[in-house]
Amino acid sequence: MFPNNRSLLVLSDAEPGTSQFSCYLAASKLDSGAKVVFVETNTPPDEVVFHISNYGVDTSAMESDSRFAIVDACPHSMPVDDPHVVKVGDPSRLADIFEAITFAVNQLGGKEVELVFDSLTPLYSEHDTASVARFFKDLSTIARFSGSLTCAVDRSAIGEEQSASIASVADGLVEMTMGSNLRWYVRLKHLRGSTVSPKWVSLDMEREPPVGTALMWRRGSPAEADFLE
Repeated sequence: MFPNNRSLLVLSDAEPGTSQFSCYLAASKLDSGAKVVFVETNTPPDEVVFHISNYGVDTSAMESDSRFAIVDACPHSMPVDDPHVVKVGDPSRLADIFEAITFAVNQLGGKEVELVFDSLTPLYSEHDTASVARFFKDLSTIARFSGSLTCAVDRSAIGEEQSASIASVADGLVEMTMGSNLRWYVRLKHLRGSTVSPKWVSLDMEREPPVGTALMWRRGSPAEADFLE
């Protein structure tokens, strides 16, 4: 996986790619034994569970072990009677989302918790560029003390100014695009404090990851990040 205590921004060319990548990443982290708080702004919690389960992860078992929680920041979802789902009071208020995230992180022990945020895109319909950037910076601060943060955003929906404002805050930047063959490709563009050689590599998110397949970080000189198969 990517290094701990870092914030990572994933810039995708399409919103479906951000959701699919976020669920794929969460499933991979859970399968490796990590604790995960999944923040969802687009779809109800049951759909998040469905998509993560498609990668072979039993989320109910993870919840029982206090390793998995969902922060429901989706405006049109209904409250559910599930102690592992933290419903945001008012999803249009960044302070309410932040409060729900900190509650969920503490619920899982407050340390070594992986935050996966899908996605920042809807926040721009309610808030200006500076407000979302401050919010992302606050989340990044949490990550440096509690574990790590991966936030996805559809850059085609928010524009260059908005993308640049949050990219400047992130410790790492991953770009994601779909090729002419309809396959997803990713590359690590930047990682603070490291020399990175950006290289596009394909990512198959249509199937359950086989044993040994993960988003890996290989240290070296220069440092390189890659999806290894």
